[in-house]
Amino acid sequence: MNRNQQRVADAAKHELCADCCGSLANGAWAAVSFGAFVCLQCAGAHRQLGVQLSRVKSVQMDAWNEEEMKAMLKGNRIVHGIYEKYLKKETKEMVLQALNDGTLLREEWIRLKYEKKLFMKEEGNQYQVAIKKEKRNANGSIVEVSKRLVNYFVVVGRGQFTIGKQNVEHASLGPDDVQFVPTILDSFPDPHSDAPLPSHISQFAFPEGFSLSSTHQSPTFFSFVLTNVSGAKLYACALKFYEELTPLEVISLFAVPQNDSKTTTIPTWAQELSSGTGNGTATSVFCPKCLIVISHHPFFSSFRHFLQQIYRISLSTAPMPLERYISNLVCEVPMPPQGKIQVQLTLPERTLYLARPPKNQMPLADFSFRYLFQVLDIANVMTVVSCLLLEQKVALCSKHLSLLTPIAETLIALLFPFAWQGAYIPVLPSSLLDVIDAPVPFLVGVHSKYLATASRCNDVYFIDLDHNRIISPRNENEQEVVLPKMPERESTKLRAKLLECANIFDPYSVEISKADLAYPCEEYLEPITDFASSGMTVPIPGSLPKNRKSSLGSAERKLNSLSQYGNLNFPSLKLLGHPSSASQMAENRSASEYEQSSNDSSFSVNAFSQEDIRLAFLRFFVSLLKKYATYLNCATSTQTPTQPIFDANSFLRDNSDMFSRPFLSIMIESQMFQRFCEDRLYNPTLNEVVFFDQAINQKLNRSLTIGKKKLDVSFLEDKSDVIRETFVAPTPSTLGLPDNGTLYHYKSFPRLKKCLFGTIRKPRELYATREQQRYVAPVDVHQQIYRLSTCVKDTAASWDATRRLITKLQSYYRAYRHRCEYQRIRKAILCIQHLVLARLKVAIKGFVYAKRYQRLYNGILLLQARYRGKRQQRLYARTRQDIIRLQSVFRGVLARIESHKWRLGLLGDLRNTIFGLWRKAYIPLMYRSKFWMIYDKPDYLSIGVHLDEITRLQAILGLKEENTRMQVYPAKVSSTQPRTPELHSTKAKIFITPVLDVHKRKARARRNNILNSTHSSFEIVREQFYLSCQQS
Repeated sequence: MNRNQQRVADAAKHELCADCCGSLANGAWAAVSFGAFVCLQCAGAHRQLGVQLSRVKSVQMDAWNEEEMKAMLKGNRIVHGIYEKYLKKETKEMVLQALNDGTLLREEWIRLKYEKKLFMKEEGNQYQVAIKKEKRNANGSIVEVSKRLVNYFVVVGRGQFTIGKQNVEHASLGPDDVQFVPTILDSFPDPHSDAPLPSHISQFAFPEGFSLSSTHQSPTFFSFVLTNVSGAKLYACALKFYEELTPLEVISLFAVPQNDSKTTTIPTWAQELSSGTGNGTATSVFCPKCLIVISHHPFFSSFRHFLQQIYRISLSTAPMPLERYISNLVCEVPMPPQGKIQVQLTLPERTLYLARPPKNQMPLADFSFRYLFQVLDIANVMTVVSCLLLEQKVALCSKHLSLLTPIAETLIALLFPFAWQGAYIPVLPSSLLDVIDAPVPFLVGVHSKYLATASRCNDVYFIDLDHNRIISPRNENEQEVVLPKMPERESTKLRAKLLECANIFDPYSVEISKADLAYPCEEYLEPITDFASSGMTVPIPGSLPKNRKSSLGSAERKLNSLSQYGNLNFPSLKLLGHPSSASQMAENRSASEYEQSSNDSSFSVNAFSQEDIRLAFLRFFVSLLKKYATYLNCATSTQTPTQPIFDANSFLRDNSDMFSRPFLSIMIESQMFQRFCEDRLYNPTLNEVVFFDQAINQKLNRSLTIGKKKLDVSFLEDKSDVIRETFVAPTPSTLGLPDNGTLYHYKSFPRLKKCLFGTIRKPRELYATREQQRYVAPVDVHQQIYRLSTCVKDTAASWDATRRLITKLQSYYRAYRHRCEYQRIRKAILCIQHLVLARLKVAIKGFVYAKRYQRLYNGILLLQARYRGKRQQRLYARTRQDIIRLQSVFRGVLARIESHKWRLGLLGDLRNTIFGLWRKAYIPLMYRSKFWMIYDKPDYLSIGVHLDEITRLQAILGLKEENTRMQVYPAKVSSTQPRTPELHSTKAKIFITPVLDVHKRKARARRNNILNSTHSSFEIVREQFYLSCQQS
């Protein structure tokens, strides 16, 4: 590591991801164009912007120059200040939450931030997080799919000639070097709204490109898997065959449309072939075509048999058109339920049985596990499974494309109960090889020629299926990366079991060499002669052969006689295993298909048992995670959003040693395990979750002592869903076909005609529950990959079809000329009428428009008048209320001022009267001073106390109240009138009496307090008596 790289790595240690604020512990990446440190997932989104906008480098593995190093030392804080200048804090928190929940695409967020630079402008304040909605259930781990057995039947063939300098030069060498664009020629039925036809299907039908052939090649068969926009898998089976082209068709291959300015040169070999004067370099030209069946359900074996028979029908003379057989399978055969009922499908010379295992058994695996264990030995198989459990980048490589999907599906099935969460493309077209450079976990399949390229990626595990080897990635020191080892005890048991039931390693067997052939024994050369007979029966999984039963070594391994699916018991664990239909079909195939391989390897000394393989891996996970449920953090009201759902530290401390801890620590942090824990917490009734939990219970029950209560295993022991019925699907309909014995014969595989599909009969619904599929794919990753592919849906017609089209165009042109002549005559006749009526129409329209305008104008004026009147009324009402409020306030102020003046005057007169009476009654000075200081305010309480004091003094002096009042209260009516006792007495009676009544009690109490504090009433009376005696 050089100095610049070291400085960049040191700077990244203290940073979080600039886009999602995630940890950089699993590897730091740098968006050099912006000077931002990002995580692995955000680095993948930056790559989608293109190197012209964002250049991504690895902090640890790439070389750094001085300029790049200085740009990165600024840190993410500067990046946030520039590219998130106007992003609100609460909006940023919602964005981070949406990124963690998967409801906001990283690419969408990064494009807004760096490409559109939305948050560098003020309108970024108005940004609202757009939550992506998907059609999935509450727990988010499964997605609902339709109950259709087959979604589409598609025919892919030759499209436009790839015009380019390199292709033109290669075309001159021979037919094998001519490249065309694969095109969808026909599809049935019309696109479904809930499951549209993938636009990139033709790229996967010809993963190595579309080219002609100078020699005839036998039909081949392969399968591939796609992921739709909701995350559900689409399983496709393809049968590719070659058809010979006529010389005229060869010449038409290089014809350029008239509206295209480009020109092409017809190769010499094509000219010689068309003229018949060639030197023999190219005597025949064959063009490929591909038949595809697309479904949400992995019935690989059944779809293979159907495609085989459809192609044979096209080569035979049939009593009904080919379209009737296609519409029968696609639209009229019902979907079998999980258990209970199997569906019988009758084809010419063959009868198929479609069935799915009950819900308390392992999922359907309608393919053979033999391929995986024939091309890889046990050690390499366990290594590949270990890579998947640790979510590494894995690429399967083989020259046999037909092996890629069965082997990839086998590896996915062995992970049960976990579901692969990375990108999953078993057959990767050569045009999408850039996916291997993606910074996300994936499982893909490519042609083995990719291993010979010099630009091969260095961080991917390449599984060479042709040579039984694993090419490990290398670090910066060119040393192979070593995976952590599986736990020793569990892996040893697993290896021993696989050696017992899957030790069939033989990469050079006949079965492998003929894996690509759709007809290993060339049965397609024999046309179908008896369409009325059902012929050979392809059974669903039934009883095993006697020699194989004996190899199992236990009477408990026999299948339940009530059903084709039953209990499978073995000494260490009792589970319900599902014998997949594909494996049984492969082992029970007819002698015409696998005569050589069935005698040599199907039932050898080391018997192959697909069920035992699945159960061995299930026991491995049961033993490894038997106590996982006790470490789940159940959702509570006190649980924080950042708290993990699984206590990894405690689990590792209690259930691992120093040798197994590295492997387990990575596995329990994987997306597969986290998704399974989420299902266990939020959807505990999911069949896979209940199956695995009760499988653990069965293992724990073995160790319980006698007398203790057994754990619940009722789900596994339930036999209510075993298959007991067979539904016979209707045969192709003859309604609408001629009954005169018409036969249908085709020179080549025909273009499908809608009129021949007939009236579609609605299939019978065999079960009422919804059909769901486990959500196992990151939708955004797959859709970004599929956008790289190109697909054109066109009508690439043959020469005969082109000739018929030209003839039809000529007839259309003649009819068009006659119609034009008729239109000119009719137009001349109608022109006179139009001229006469034109002005009248204009006048009428003008009058109508004027009336409409006048009504509109009057209405607007009336609305304006009403609006102004209402506004003036509201303004007048508000003004009037304000004036009334001001008047009341002003009157109140005047009344309070007048009352205050009156109380001041009255209090002064009362104090003068009291002062005179005090002198006559010889009241002590202490009492006077206290009274004078306490009751000096002009309030009604003071007035009441003064009046009460006057009454008390009059009683002491023996004066009459009326006379006293007339003497004590001189009236002061106004400044202009003189004071007279009569007027003042009248005023006193009017104003003082109510006040005295209100405050009499309080005044008396306060006066008594004053008197008690100085002299008692007795002392005052006694003193007054003494004074009276002295005067007398």
